[in-house]
Amino acid sequence: MCGRCCTCILFSDENGYIKDEETFKKMQKKHLIYRYFYPNGKVTGEGIELEGAILFKCKHLKNNKCGIYWFRPIFCRDYPAINPEFIKMGGTTLDGCGFYFAPNKKFEEYLK
Repeated sequence: MCGRCCTCILFSDENGYIKDEETFKKMQKKHLIYRYFYPNGKVTGEGIELEGAILFKCKHLKNNKCGIYWFRPIFCRDYPAINPEFIKMGGTTLDGCGFYFAPNKKFEEYLK
């Protein structure tokens, strides 16, 4: 895999997407796994819900390869899992990603 998804990760809590350092530090204290990540930018121009959300990068990504592949977190193992948030974001992967989604049948067949 290319590792691009490991450079622009969005995290959320019960209040929505993480948009400030204080909230992320609280998450890191609560769940040690978040210590694998550090801020890598902010979302801009994507609508009110995502606007200002912090993008995170995994500190174990080396030369576009996972340095802890056999011990990576569950949300890394599951990528690109189909979940409501993923579908809400359009259900697409990053450009150049080896993963893709294909319907079981054509749209017209669902209408029959």
